[in-house]
Amino acid sequence: MTLALLPYSSLSLSEKDEAFQLMQTVFGMGFHLEDWAPIDWILRIFSEDRLVSHLTVTDRTFDIGGKPVRIGGIGGVATLPEYRGKGHASQALQTVAGFMLREIQVDFGLLFCGHKMEPFYHRFGWQRVDSPVYFNQPDRKLLDEIFNLNTKALQIKKATVAIVICGNTAKEKFPGKGYWQLDGSAAAQNILLGAHAVGLGAVWTAIYPYEDRMAAVKKMLGLPEQVQPLCIIPIGYPAEKKFRENRFEPARYHQNKW
Repeated sequence: MTLALLPYSSLSLSEKDEAFQLMQTVFGMGFHLEDWAPIDWILRIFSEDRLVSHLTVTDRTFDIGGKPVRIGGIGGVATLPEYRGKGHASQALQTVAGFMLREIQVDFGLLFCGHKMEPFYHRFGWQRVDSPVYFNQPDRKLLDEIFNLNTKALQIKKATVAIVICGNTAKEKFPGKGYWQLDGSAAAQNILLGAHAVGLGAVWTAIYPYEDRMAAVKKMLGLPEQVQPLCIIPIGYPAEKKFRENRFEPARYHQNKW
């Protein structure tokens, strides 16, 4: 067994994908390390060259009663089923607890778990807090408002980030000819291809030409009168793998002339 504790930002795309695959195996499709908050540190456990367990640390400073309080959050505790019962998670928790106390020098540690996992964490000194917990995610609220405009775009509901493609009609070379829609479509395609190239999922969700959606998005985002929204591209880690469809229809192919 080999342990490696390092900044999450230092992971390569392939190493992040390795962690993503571990989360899918342990928790099922749709779970990812970065779903809740940006990660500062990750502890990875290997059996030979295989990633078999990991957990993450988020370092935050809170203002409580006018005083700064440093809190280390633990998440992403996951071990492949065939490697459980071997002490991997226990070793990881003990290592990270020491790291947070000595290196980060936190005032408190924080983690969330299901009721059935409480006895496991109690063994390492974690105590249950019986009080309500509230989450305030302003950016998520905005995405939820946008989702309500088009409830068929389920990707927006689960995405943590989205890009709105807009056109500035005041800068069109040929006003009124529809070039902003063409330029915006080309930009959107580049974003979709770029996301796919780095292992992310992205999809076009329409705003234009629906006037009600356009007006609502302009109001939500405070867009100037001359700036028109074309589409929204939610971006995240794919929750499923879809096989490529062959949509080629020979009857639509014409050579030299119709």
